[in-house]
Amino acid sequence: MKNAEPPSVVVLVDTATSWGRRVISGVTRYAQSHGPWHLIVTAHGAEKPIHVPPGWKGDGVIARVFSESVQTELADIGVPTVNVSAVQLPNKRFPRVNIDYDKTAQLAAQHFLERGYKNFGYVGPLGLPVVQRHADAFAKALKEEGCEVATFNYHPTSRRAKKTWEALHQALGDWLVGLPKPAGVFAWATEPGAHVLDACRYRSIAVPTEIAVLADDDDPLLCNVTIPQMSAVLHAAEQVGYHAAHQLDKMMKDARYASRNDGERYVEMIAPVQVTARGSTDSYAIDDQEIIHAMAFIRQNAYGPISVAEIADAVPVGRRTLERKFRQAFGRTPLEEIQRLRINRVKELLTTTDLPISRVSDRAGFTTPEHMTNTFRKIVGLSPLRYRKKLQGI
Repeated sequence: MKNAEPPSVVVLVDTATSWGRRVISGVTRYAQSHGPWHLIVTAHGAEKPIHVPPGWKGDGVIARVFSESVQTELADIGVPTVNVSAVQLPNKRFPRVNIDYDKTAQLAAQHFLERGYKNFGYVGPLGLPVVQRHADAFAKALKEEGCEVATFNYHPTSRRAKKTWEALHQALGDWLVGLPKPAGVFAWATEPGAHVLDACRYRSIAVPTEIAVLADDDDPLLCNVTIPQMSAVLHAAEQVGYHAAHQLDKMMKDARYASRNDGERYVEMIAPVQVTARGSTDSYAIDDQEIIHAMAFIRQNAYGPISVAEIADAVPVGRRTLERKFRQAFGRTPLEEIQRLRINRVKELLTTTDLPISRVSDRAGFTTPEHMTNTFRKIVGLSPLRYRKKLQGI
């Protein structure tokens, strides 16, 4: 008996961004382990319309369905489709898997609050409903802490439209000058975040001491070319792709399941991983220079042998005084801060590398892999290996 042909699946996701490529990587991982699938991926950027190849007769689609026109086009094709866009369209036709932006906003707020910030700003194209929801979630998270958020409506423009771009640059600079300082600014994505850093440089606003900048959606290429390098929220994009592929697989295999799980009947939101901290938020909005010195020493030495006594000697201050002032400033002890940094390093290495657990343990500053595993399980609720598999959607 002739084997059935593998299903043909079109993936319509922006390949010009780190997020899009990682979503495709998650889809590919699922297809390789549960397929085979014949995947069709067309390279395109965010501004290029996405379409199913002309004449394609296939079995399923995974797409960033960001407009009614795209949704209508895919609905007319009549094959199982899963949406990986954050945009919530009024006429919901497909199941959706995407990032949990409420939890993203909470993570961003926590990142600034842990550094002692009391003043906040948000930059993004607020005319887009999905961006407004993102900004509202950030404001809500901070309102619970008694803080307000100033907003700037960022209209992305081409640098070729010189007058328009210069007007945006001028307005953004004016807004940043007017923010009470020090302030933490959260940007919708890497582009507006980079523009905030540019505007600060032209207005001689010190980053991160006066304005700390955090972008959503960590793209290492773009975040590492800014001055200073830009902190960003790291999303489990591979997990989005893997789970979208899993949902599509069930729909392609069972028409009755597909009909029960269209539109908002199936919505899965994936929590962010962590903040990848870089130079743009490497500051603390507190006045106590001893504690600032202590935190700097911890961050420089957290992934090697370090003790509270060594931190106190480096400041210098008495150990009890250090612990009391540290807790007053950050709500945790120096040892808890070391542990927090090490666990975050483990998460980053598990997400962005294929290093074995023993190497991850060594790079994160743990004495043994067993110590790392026990500590990680206690704090995160999963073993490091299970955490890595979960991010991959396995």
